[in-house]
Order: sequence, then C-alpha cells, then structure tokens
Amino acid sequence: MLRLLRPKSDFYRHVLTLMSGTVLAQAIPILLSPVLSRLYSPAEFGVFAMFTAIGAAVAVAATLRFELAIMLPETETAAINLLRLSFTITILLSLLLLGFILLFHQQLPLWLSTPELGSFQFYLPLLLLCAGGSQALNYWISRQKKFRLLAAGKVGQTGTAGVLSLLLGYCHFSSAGLIISAVAGQGAALTIYMAGSLKKILRLESWISREKIIENLRTYKSFALVNTPHALLGVLQDILVIFLLNHFFSKTIVGSYAFGFRILKVPAAFIGAAMFQVYFQKASTLKHETEKLKTLTRNVYLQMSVVGIPLFGLLLLFAPSLFALVFGNEWRHAGEIARVLSPWLLLNFICSPVAAIAVVLNRQQSAIWFAVADTLLRFAAITIGGWAGNEQLSFLLLSAGSGSLLLYSLYWFYHLPGKSLSKGY
Repeated sequence: MLRLLRPKSDFYRHVLTLMSGTVLAQAIPILLSPVLSRLYSPAEFGVFAMFTAIGAAVAVAATLRFELAIMLPETETAAINLLRLSFTITILLSLLLLGFILLFHQQLPLWLSTPELGSFQFYLPLLLLCAGGSQALNYWISRQKKFRLLAAGKVGQTGTAGVLSLLLGYCHFSSAGLIISAVAGQGAALTIYMAGSLKKILRLESWISREKIIENLRTYKSFALVNTPHALLGVLQDILVIFLLNHFFSKTIVGSYAFGFRILKVPAAFIGAAMFQVYFQKASTLKHETEKLKTLTRNVYLQMSVVGIPLFGLLLLFAPSLFALVFGNEWRHAGEIARVLSPWLLLNFICSPVAAIAVVLNRQQSAIWFAVADTLLRFAAITIGGWAGNEQLSFLLLSAGSGSLLLYSLYWFYHLPGKSLSKGY
C-alpha cells in the first residue's frame, strides 16, 4: 500500500495530505466514542440518528448540487460564478426551510413519529446553511488544490463536534448534546474554509456577474435536475432504514444500528473520503483519456481492497466482542449488527471513491437507477424483517441485497470511461 501511495505522484501526494488530516479529524471522535457511549444511551443515539437523517436530506440539496460543477469548468471565471450561485441557492433554501418549520413546527415531529425532535427541528435551517456553504467551498478549495486547508476543515469539524458532545454529555444534555455538537461542527468547517478562501474569492469578485451566473445555471442545469434527485435518493436510502426501523422496532434498535453504522464508516472517513476528493479532481482532468481514466479507477479499486478487506474482515469475526469491550456491554447488539453489515460496507468502501466518475462523464441519468434499485432493496429488506418481527433478518437482507448491487456498480463504473461522453459540458 505504501509503495502504491508513494508521494512522487501528485495524485497520491494529495490523497496522503487529505488522509493525514482526515485521520487526525476522525481520531478525535473515535477516541471519544468509548466515553460518549457511556454518556449517551442507545435510545438517545436513536433520536440523534433521526435528526441526522433529516439533516442529511436537507444538506445534500443545499446547493442543488451545483457545488460539484465547480470542479469542471476550464476557466476561473465560470468557477467563481458557480460558487456564488451555490451560496445564493443555499441561503434561499435555508430561509425557505425556516419558514416551513415555523409554519408546521407542531405537526412535523408527529409526521415523523418522533416527538423528541420538537425543539431540535429549529437547528435544521442553520445546519443547511453551514453544510451548503462548506460543501461549496470544499469543491472550490479542491479546484485550487489546497488540500491542507480541506484537511484543516475536517479536523475543525469533527474536533468541535467531538469535544462539544463530550462536554454537553457530562452536563446531561441528552440527545440535544449530540445534535448541537453536530451543527457546531458544520459551522466550524465553514468558518475554516471561508477564512482560507476569502482572500482569493474577494480578488475574483469583479468577475462575478448576473449574466455569467445565469449562463452557468443553464450549462450545468443537469446537476439540479438529475444529480440532486439522485443524491436525494441516496440520502433517502439511509433515511428509509432509520424511519422503518423506528416504525417496526424501537429507538434503541435505531440507536444501535446508527452507532454500529457510524463505527463501520470510520474506514470510509479515514481513506474513502480523501480518495474520493482527489479522484474527482484527477478524473476531471482525464475525462477525455479513456485508458488513463480506467487505469486510475482500477488502481483505486486495488488500493481500497488492500486496506478494506483486513479491516472489515476483523469486524466480521469479532465485532460483538469488540463493541462490548470498547463501548460498554449495552452496545454488544450494535456490534452484532455491525458484523452482519460489514460485507456490504466493505463493498461500499471500495466503490465510493469512484462514484464521482458518473458526474465527470455526465452519466448521472444512468447512475440514478442504481439509487432507485438500492432504495427499493433497502425498503424490502427492512419491511420483510419488520413483518417477521426479526430485526436480524432485516439487516441480513439489507447487507445481501445492497452488497449485490454494489458488485455490479464496481463493474459499471470501471467500464464507463469506454462509453462516449454525453453532451452538456
């Protein structure tokens, strides 16, 4: 693995820069997890999971996905106008969400079967505003190849959230401690990204015009019309699992699932997110060079497999005992869930960095069918287990169904560069 990631390549040097920051960023919440698991119960994590599921849905549409387009134009003029467009959309959607919550704040918790979210729903517009701003700046900074700044933002986000959740847990804030900390973490990331980007943004401000924003809106409209529904479907998959588990079982099961899922996603946070960011940047420059892009994709598969198979294999064998030892005996069930889900999440870990290729090659309309199929598979898995009154059956079906779809996704992504680019950009 070290030989493959030798810093003589710009690609791997950037990956290692992001990985080093991501490792540091994730080390804080991971080191705090054994303490947090004793400060917050599975049921409290269940309420937090419900909030973060809704938060993920609003955050993914915060810029109508125009932040992804920032990477693609050849000129800085187009990129800075896309950044302004992303900011404008985020502000407008945040205000719309605030108005919606003010109108329906009494009904919304009842519609979601989670009365505990009553006061927490007012954090959602702030979460959308911070998430949208940081997402747009994330891709602007990637375009500038300032990967150290990205790493600093990740450290600021998870560090702020981790330390604050610890302090609020000691003060007996219950689920509110986790929710407030998550929003504060997003705010910290936005602040760091803005501080590191503001000088250049102000220097390019004269290049921004209403006409150019509208021109970019038309050029990259597929991000709003195609990629946003695709992304929402991706988030809907996670929301669907959370809300169906809450419907058929209990918030304790929801909390155990969410906690186990969170631990299983650690390798993706350490490595996958960094690889995705740099792969996206590199693939954008190779989109017209089929063989080089396929080679890059194949190498990413190999590297992710070398890292992922031992890690997820360990969890497959020992997850229940490890969870009970590290997080406390009440989390053993979360380890049992993690064991069942580990094969699926191994495949997701390998596949996730190259998902950007559908955006790079403008094949988002084709890729959306994977999200539709996965959503249906997850719905069927949890519903069948729910009707049988057996949550373990739900997780087995979830892992098998979604894992099988990911196997086909690996094949499809690899062969995508051999297909002709669609018109658009």
